[in-house]
Amino acid sequence: MRLTLSCCRSCGVSIQWCVTEKGERIPMDELPHEDGNMVIVIENHESVARQHLPLLDADLPRYRSHFATCPQADEHRTRTTKKNR
Repeated sequence: MRLTLSCCRSCGVSIQWCVTEKGERIPMDELPHEDGNMVIVIENHESVARQHLPLLDADLPRYRSHFATCPQADEHRTRTTKKNR
């Protein structure tokens, strides 16, 4: 699996970078979590984060987007996202 690890600029926790199925970069918590709603799969040699599908992904570890767990996530949201809130 091709993982790109780094630290969150705001809270300092270790994160892994993936892309979504739409091709957008997304920070994911480094470790799986039982409450996670995302899975990380390899497509075309790239780590892709997508929605967990219980019947299809029963054996895959689940992860959480770091946007959902970072205490300072609002600092990194795009203007469009902030405007729509």
